[in-house]
Amino acid sequence: MSGKLFVFLKKVTSCRFAPTKTETETEPESELSQEAIDNLWEVKKERTRRLRAKKQHIAECEERFTLCIKTFNNIIKNMLGGNIASVEDALAFVNQMSGLFLEDRESTLHLMNVMAPSENAYSHPMNVAILSMMVGREAGLSKEEMTALGMGALFHDIGKAQIPKNS
Repeated sequence: MSGKLFVFLKKVTSCRFAPTKTETETEPESELSQEAIDNLWEVKKERTRRLRAKKQHIAECEERFTLCIKTFNNIIKNMLGGNIASVEDALAFVNQMSGLFLEDRESTLHLMNVMAPSENAYSHPMNVAILSMMVGREAGLSKEEMTALGMGALFHDIGKAQIPKNS
């Protein structure tokens, strides 16, 4: 041959037949008792109730979180403007955050993950402070230590405000 390759295709068909049930094979009984149905219904209602309550709790936590971001925004602007009284506001704010967000860690962590990127400049310091205080609580820190930890975490990036934006 002169370097040519020939390929031949032969169409092959196959038939598959679904197995048929013999007369001895029967469907298993799948009928549930009324008691089992009632029990499943109660389980479903309880699960639905818990999910509604959790959704409501997350919505309330989100409102508080958003309000805290606005509050922190004002505190940081006042601090950078030289208002010394804003330090007292920040102390009160840290203590408030402890009461608002440390009790329901699951909802708080959920909110940290779903906040809009546009709010990141003010939510990041809050997230760091809340996470730090969660760890501090687990470590058994006192109220005063928790406040100091929260303040340090809240203002850990404050020096960045002094860096020109075009650098």
